[in-house]
Amino acid sequence: MIDQAINLGFVYSRRGCPCNGTPRIYTANINSHVYTLTIWEKKNAWKLAGKGGCIIASGNKDNLTTKIQEIWDLLKN
Repeated sequence: MIDQAINLGFVYSRRGCPCNGTPRIYTANINSHVYTLTIWEKKNAWKLAGKGGCIIASGNKDNLTTKIQEIWDLLKN
């Protein structure tokens, strides 16, 4: 999932709290808005949050690229 995130334009930011499974947190700046991608590799899960922590999408390794690419395509139009 890390490679998928990097290919989508995310940059490593930090590690999350151990009490939450120590996820890896990535950020991307799209159209002057910061989006946060949280990845739990051991749980095979991720979530994408926008401004204020509002969850935009979530899923697993199989749909990370597809879902986020669809969101980026909508934002570019």
